[in-house]
Amino acid sequence: MAGDPDDAPASTLTESAGRSMRGRRRYANRRSRQLMEGRATAAPRRSADASGYGRQMASWTIRPAATVDIDAVLGLWGSSDAMPSSTDNPSALTRLINEFNGLLLAERAGVLIGTLIATWDGWRGNMYRLVVDQRVRRQGLALALVAAGEERLTRLGCRRFSALVTDTHDHAVSFWTAAGYSADPTMTRYVKMP
Repeated sequence: MAGDPDDAPASTLTESAGRSMRGRRRYANRRSRQLMEGRATAAPRRSADASGYGRQMASWTIRPAATVDIDAVLGLWGSSDAMPSSTDNPSALTRLINEFNGLLLAERAGVLIGTLIATWDGWRGNMYRLVVDQRVRRQGLALALVAAGEERLTRLGCRRFSALVTDTHDHAVSFWTAAGYSADPTMTRYVKMP
């Protein structure tokens, strides 16, 4: 059959696959920028309630946190299924914000709807506390936060990203896998509280 890929020379298939991969990469980069700026979302959804949560909204803003945001951040984390930790307190968040500028927030109409901690220790970039308000999930915001975190870490010189994910949260594991991350079977996290 004419035009059948099985009949094409190997070099043509390789070039075609390369062009296709570059096109997908360009689309993904453009889509990430649009998501970060709130200009792109998932397919429209019907409103879940009168507040407008649960349907596609016009935009969101992703920005670094300030200390005035701490109560709202702790409130969002407390109302989500995020695993509580010993650093879920104002003094730890103040240090994270003031010394590391490592907390990213997503807002819509001045209301906090998502967070991501994205820090770099000079060796690898670490991301955790990806939390999206349950009323605005499945609109691309988590991916936009991760893209913003990756961009921030790359600007700092990071060449390797890690995500701390609660492995009993199937939705979180699925998200990070879909975002291009894979579990590292050679590593286990050990924790000691001082």
